[in-house]
Amino acid sequence: MSERKVALVTGCTEGGIGYQFCLKLLKRGYTVYATARSLKSMAALEHPAVKKHILDVTSD
Repeated sequence: MSERKVALVTGCTEGGIGYQFCLKLLKRGYTVYATARSLKSMAALEHPAVKKHILDVTSD
C-alpha cells in the first residue's frame, strides 16, 4: 500500500513563501493542509490535495 505524504504549511496567503512552498509540495505528491488568517487570502490555492484552514499563529 502506498501512503501519501502530508504537510502542514502556515502563511499560505497568495504570493507568500508559504503559498510557494505549497505549490512545490503538491508537485511532489503531498496532501497539504494550508493555513492562513483568512480563507479568502488562499483563494488561488485550488487543488484536490489542498485542505484549507484558518489559523493565526501570531502572539497578542
